[in-house]
Amino acid sequence: MPMSRANAGAMNLTVVYTMHMNDDTVGESHRGEGAPLPGGEATPAEPAMLRAYVNERGVSVEYGATALDAVRAFDVAGAEAVTAGTSRITDSRGLPTDPSTPVHGGAIFRVLPVRALPDDTAAAVGRDEGRA
Repeated sequence: MPMSRANAGAMNLTVVYTMHMNDDTVGESHRGEGAPLPGGEATPAEPAMLRAYVNERGVSVEYGATALDAVRAFDVAGAEAVTAGTSRITDSRGLPTDPSTPVHGGAIFRVLPVRALPDDTAAAVGRDEGRA
């Protein structure tokens, strides 16, 4: 019986898939995290370094680093300003981000100065919110 084009394509995919699954050189992405490679070495469960961006500049930080670590990799003085409370970290949209936020690959952070309110404005804000 002649094979239709659709059946022939499905057969070719089956053959390729079967050949691939029988191949002893399958890479780590197909074996699962931590599975041994043909040489007996275990694959890394996580990447050693992640790429993040701080104020539009790329930085490389270790897996498990925080937003503050990424800022520190970009600018030590900027990280000290965040710790001192004179600057803050925001995400790519400008929303405040906790310095202990874990970095993920491609994360975007910005370091912005914290504006000090004049004393009379701070007192007025406190009164409006029932704090003064």
